[in-house]
Amino acid sequence: MQHFDLVILGSGIAGLSTAFSAVPFVSSIAVINKGKPTSAFPGGLINYATGRKANPVWRAIETFPQAIETLTDIEYETKTSFLHQNGVFRPALTQDMRQFFIETLQRDEWPDETWIEWIDDSNDIDYPYPLEFGGLWLPKGCTIDGEQLIKSYTQFLSTHEKISFFQIDEEPKVDPQNHTLNFDQKKFSFDKMVIASGSDVPSFMDFDWHRVHPVKGQLIEFETPSPIQHSYSLSALGYVAVLGKQRAVMGSTYEHQFDDLSLTEKATTTLKEKLNRITGNSLPFKVTQQWSGVRGSAPNRLPIVGVFHEYPDIYMNMSYGSKAYIYSRYCSELLMEEIFEGKVVPEDIHVRRFNRFRDDES
Repeated sequence: MQHFDLVILGSGIAGLSTAFSAVPFVSSIAVINKGKPTSAFPGGLINYATGRKANPVWRAIETFPQAIETLTDIEYETKTSFLHQNGVFRPALTQDMRQFFIETLQRDEWPDETWIEWIDDSNDIDYPYPLEFGGLWLPKGCTIDGEQLIKSYTQFLSTHEKISFFQIDEEPKVDPQNHTLNFDQKKFSFDKMVIASGSDVPSFMDFDWHRVHPVKGQLIEFETPSPIQHSYSLSALGYVAVLGKQRAVMGSTYEHQFDDLSLTEKATTTLKEKLNRITGNSLPFKVTQQWSGVRGSAPNRLPIVGVFHEYPDIYMNMSYGSKAYIYSRYCSELLMEEIFEGKVVPEDIHVRRFNRFRDDES
């Protein structure tokens, strides 16, 4: 029976970041994945002022720089390109949004204008669409080619002799008490395991009380007949990730009730309508590709990180929602400190913040 010091279930951005952060602490790591990682979608944003009110992401001053440093290192080592540091603009589409955006500038502690700036005049950033209510300019915001990122990250980690990758078709059978798992006629033993599989958790885990909610997202990739008149991406009614002179992605739907991952005409229509509203119907486009996936979201929209209450050697690093690019490396580092150095993951993101729900159901 082959033995690994650490087994990671999931090879999306959370699983890969877990493996990267674990390298200094263990001698052998198995990364096991079923299906295609949700984070391997065509285009997304690294947006640190999120939601309708443009609130700063959790620990933005720490999480964002570490994310950028990690991603640029991976690009350098693999000689690939997936990170576009092109800025993000958040147009206020209504008077209410304008007020929310102004309030975040007044209320939240942003370092300086290299992070966030109010824009009233479209000429300030050569904004080619209607701008009645102004908007927020995020100079450090980035656009990600998620599919290339996962390929590059996997390539980067594959050079480490400690890390082995396994792609499987069915859920592995885990025996958490005896520290073994089986799949494809293979049997492994392990010292510790990290669940980093989004909203898809192994069947041995009593997980209902964690209140993780699966959210289906669909997006469209589109081309334009002439060059897009701005290089930066947009965050409004979802996002527009500009990936090239005539190529971009419009995402995403937020579907809380769904039966399967099939692409739907309704979602495509919704995304087209959102894109037309953002651009004032002034950007001709043709849909070239569609995509759907499911991500896990916790009630406070923060990750779930830390030891699982029933098994002292099973840990969780998941439910990043739409902020996986920003949070994953930072939270993975915190998890390694908990596992191997005895430090405790912050209460904001720790699994134990759900203990009251478990107690209510017990």
